[in-house]
Parts: sequence; structure tokens; C-alpha cells
Amino acid sequence: MSALTRPIRSVLGALRQALSNEGIRRLELSCALGVAADTGLLVVLLVAV
Repeated sequence: MSALTRPIRSVLGALRQALSNEGIRRLELSCALGVAADTGLLVVLLVAV
């Protein structure tokens, strides 16, 4: 079981480090807002046309 848990713990540690980085969180937020704006535009175009 140790052979399976070691990579999972490594991934969780790397993810924890990435999410604690302020710059990466800002980049993630801007990407999410861009996707939301793009989706909103698509919905408006589908309804209007």
C-alpha cells in the first residue's frame, strides 16, 4: 500500500504548495473569470440570434 500512497502524498503536497502561492491563485481567478465571461457571451449570442 505504501507504493500507492507515496505518489498521492507527493501530489497533494505539490498542490498545497501551488494553492498557497498568491500569484498562482490570482492567475487561476483571472482564468475562471475569463471562462465565465466567455460563457456569458455565448449564452447572450445564442439567445439573441
